[in-house]
Amino acid sequence: MPDPGGLLGIRPVADDQWAIVAWLWQAFRHDLALIVNGLPYADGRYQAAPLAQFPSPDGAGYLAWRAHPRTGEDAPVGFALIDGLTGDHRSVAGFWVAPAVRGEGVGRQLAVEALSRHDGPWSIGFQHDNLAAGRFWRGIADIAFGPGQWSEEQRPVPGKPQVPPDHFIKSGVSVQQPAGGAVTEQDPDQPAEQFRRDRHEHGGAPAHPDDDRLARLTEEERVAAGLDDYDPDEVPPATDAPPEWDVTQTEVYQEERAEIRREFDKDELQIEGERDPLPPTHYDR
Repeated sequence: MPDPGGLLGIRPVADDQWAIVAWLWQAFRHDLALIVNGLPYADGRYQAAPLAQFPSPDGAGYLAWRAHPRTGEDAPVGFALIDGLTGDHRSVAGFWVAPAVRGEGVGRQLAVEALSRHDGPWSIGFQHDNLAAGRFWRGIADIAFGPGQWSEEQRPVPGKPQVPPDHFIKSGVSVQQPAGGAVTEQDPDQPAEQFRRDRHEHGGAPAHPDDDRLARLTEEERVAAGLDDYDPDEVPPATDAPPEWDVTQTEVYQEERAEIRREFDKDELQIEGERDPLPPTHYDR
């Protein structure tokens, strides 16, 4: 079985992969809906107007890929969209990581890699009420730009005086890729000389965070994402021996048992050897 925490690849979005970004964008806007009070439109989709500027000379996109635990084939686990490439500063137009891999450092690797592909200055915005995003991007700023090398300011939301101001992290410092970071792969349209030069410039050891700091930021990301209820370094270890594990008491077991009972009651259980009325798909294996 493929390792769910396996090697991560971060690559520029290919011309035929923007449809993938459009699907993931809906997950991104779904996650953001509670913050911005967003609802789907009549066609069942959240607003996607910012995607219209991609790809273009002013915007670039990156996908994070990892082997899917069921199929083994590369599947996207996150994306980053950068705009302002032809303007006076760069910004992050969209950033999302699949919930199942949050807290594993995927977001940190994707963010630092995407920022390292473009020169500053940078202006990275997030909503006032998006506390998790604030913690995440402040941590990324320390890694990418260095402590004391960035500032944060608040700006009113245009046309919405009743909404709290947005926050913006600003820095003109060049970004360095941390050692042991993401595995980057060459863009097919990028000259080999340029790729090697980028890797040399951004692949060295960082001047700022050490391994302990990166581990700490990862744990804070897990807590912020709701994967951990607390930081294990901040509480004493338990004194009682852990109870024996009983699979019948797990949530997954109980859900599967309830589903089997429901299908049995509705005569929906398929008998082995009978033909399935629906065409098969290899993703159902």
